Amino acid sequence: MKIGIIVPMVEEIILYREKLSALTTETIGGAEFTVGTYRETELVLAQSGIGKVQAAMTATVLFDHFHVDALINTGSAAGVAQGLSIGELVLGQQLAYHDVDVTNGGDYVVGQLPGQDLFFKSNQNLLNVVEQTAQELNLPATTGLIVTGDQFVASADHVAAIKGNFADVAAIEMEGAAVAQIAGNFNKPFLIIRAISDNGDADATVSFDEFVKQAGKNAAQLLLKAIPNIANLERNE
Repeated sequence: MKIGIIVPMVEEIILYREKLSALTTETIGGAEFTVGTYRETELVLAQSGIGKVQAAMTATVLFDHFHVDALINTGSAAGVAQGLSIGELVLGQQLAYHDVDVTNGGDYVVGQLPGQDLFFKSNQNLLNVVEQTAQELNLPATTGLIVTGDQFVASADHVAAIKGNFADVAAIEMEGAAVAQIAGNFNKPFLIIRAISDNGDADATVSFDEFVKQAGKNAAQLLLKAIPNIANLERNE
């Protein structure tokens, strides 16, 4: 099984790259892809950059050029569900866009693209493995809805507006739904993992800068521990 891992930022990809052996690199479309082995599983790491377009482009290359069998996107997010603390993990059971609105163009709801369902659903087997791994590591992890948009959310009013359309949202970020959409187009399993770096309020910029590295470490720790069991999913099918 070949697993693709997308992260937005250099601070995050370093955490994975240092664990791999037999590294080779290739640059495509301005993004660098690193192929290596971790505990007998082939991984392809990609730093996408920030935002939906970068994430979608990178996911497409991973499927079409590197032929990965599954795709996992990790990174940071604003935690907006009640009780979520900085450093905690959110496993995206469902993904949606919070900044899409074509409600004047047909029978759609906010967040839904024409020709698409409102929610993109993560692979349940991947979700189960990672959720179990979080329990083994004693890492606090919540399973729920993650929403994506091309804005850094840093005000209570913005959070409230998003919750007006997605009342049960757990986390807000800038790449996950785009990765999910591309995975769905290729009919491949995916999972989005987010570590909370801020709460999307007026202090979000300060909190993000201070805690993004720790958030990335938590997400990487979880995924690296889970990879052998993820690889076994294919062997057991």
